[in-house]
Amino acid sequence: MELRLFGLSLILCLAAFFTYPFSSREAQLLILAYHHVDGTGGEATVSLSTFDSHLSALTENGFSFVGFDDVISFVDGRSALPEKPVCIVFDDGYLSNYSLAFPVLFKHGAKATVCVIGSAVGHDRY
Repeated sequence: MELRLFGLSLILCLAAFFTYPFSSREAQLLILAYHHVDGTGGEATVSLSTFDSHLSALTENGFSFVGFDDVISFVDGRSALPEKPVCIVFDDGYLSNYSLAFPVLFKHGAKATVCVIGSAVGHDRY
């Protein structure tokens, strides 16, 4: 059951897998995009327990968490990516990205990038 939930959540979280060639080197990068984390998992959200299970499954299967800075460094030719890199991204910059997701990310030693809507900063509505 847990594996089926993980697979379904990957689809719902807009997983992207691509290969980017660089002359004689290339890398495969898994990108998981999340919208919002909440306690139960509703429309366009993932529950905290499911998010935690995603990170556990990634760690158990040998994935290494990388941030955009690592990807940019690879693209610029300054460094290599680890085996099985995964980049986690949150869109819209919800408070839950920090209040709920951050402790889970910290627990797993994971990096994530939060993309904030600039015009929403300082406002409680869009």
